[in-house]
Amino acid sequence: MKLRPVRPGDEREYAGVITSIHGDEGVDPAVLQARWQREKRLPQNQGRYLILEGGQTCGYAFWTRPADWAAGPVKAANVNVRMIPGRQSAQDFAWILTQMETAAKSSGADVALAVAREDDDFHPGALAACGCRVDRLSRSWRLNLSDRTAELLLARSSARKDMARIGIEIRSLDDTADESIWRELYGLAAETIPDIPSTFSEAIPSFEDWLARMHEPGVFVD
Repeated sequence: MKLRPVRPGDEREYAGVITSIHGDEGVDPAVLQARWQREKRLPQNQGRYLILEGGQTCGYAFWTRPADWAAGPVKAANVNVRMIPGRQSAQDFAWILTQMETAAKSSGADVALAVAREDDDFHPGALAACGCRVDRLSRSWRLNLSDRTAELLLARSSARKDMARIGIEIRSLDDTADESIWRELYGLAAETIPDIPSTFSEAIPSFEDWLARMHEPGVFVD
């Protein structure tokens, strides 16, 4: 197996790997394209690769670090290696993960963090075999919007009436929203970031970076 840095046009291939590992996960290639364009401004802070074997894509790997380390005694970077079913190799996984960890360490990181799903038959064990330990568990929920449309619309209408009675108003944002509104929202976001459960503090983005992300594909101001 070999690593090739991602380049424009790889978005669908990269997204396909994500879906092939877990069919209930997906990412819009346009979202990846916007993320990669943003990351190109600070190439020293990350590396993203396709894993190739015999001319075929069989996974991806990456390491990323914040533009500015959050205040704290430890500098944490994110690393990971994902391989599609049928092309998973513990030996190759370990070699590629070492490459990601080495790059993250060279950038100044003290600790490498990786994420895996508990229902994955390969990646949690591969990470453990490389010396990683479980640090934190998170849980997610699914809601079938199609089957519960009528119920959800009724709940929304009722909630809005209750909110209106106490003076709470919901508005949509658009591209012409006043900058003061965006700065107010940014202030709220910046205040809540430290409340996100995490072993290491997450860096708070600048207003400019945050605002740019609010206008990327996959974020809807309505």
